[in-house]
Amino acid sequence: MKNKHIIFSILFLTLFPSLISCDDNKTIVVVPPSISIKTSVPCSSLYHYGDSGTVPSLSKTKYYTSKDDVALYLKTYNDLPDNYIRKDQYNNGGKNTYGSSTRVGGDYFSNKYGNGEYMISVARSMTECDIAKSNTNRGVERLVYSSDFRIFYTSDHYDTFQEYLGYKNWGPKFNKGGFVAICK
Repeated sequence: MKNKHIIFSILFLTLFPSLISCDDNKTIVVVPPSISIKTSVPCSSLYHYGDSGTVPSLSKTKYYTSKDDVALYLKTYNDLPDNYIRKDQYNNGGKNTYGSSTRVGGDYFSNKYGNGEYMISVARSMTECDIAKSNTNRGVERLVYSSDFRIFYTSDHYDTFQEYLGYKNWGPKFNKGGFVAICK
């Protein structure tokens, strides 16, 4: 019977990551409808959700390029700023559509390593967008986000990630599916 609960927990963690939270005992609680199962995956209390610093007012008509501003824009408007264009537009002559503020974003991110292992274990289907770019290429910094706008930053082209916890507030770095749950 215990094995069935463990298998059910893993299945739920995979299929319904939005139903995961931490309790006061620093364990993750999966709460599907009318069922409560505890697993022994620890969560970190060293980090907290919320803004760190003065949150700027954002405008739908301005261009944003910093990781903090773009993440806040995504959370606020559930969309990318207007200075983001798709990869196909960028590759077909759109590299300077919005001058130095032109960024690529809105394309599907597979979230898998070559061996099929998920990079970020809490989400399957994700979207990516560039942050910094050089004069010659798109750069290595990206934000990736899920359909419910859980946002992650990578400074090294998908080797490590940090979860967006609030304006200028990012969780610990993790890699290869080693997501660190933040206790709420």
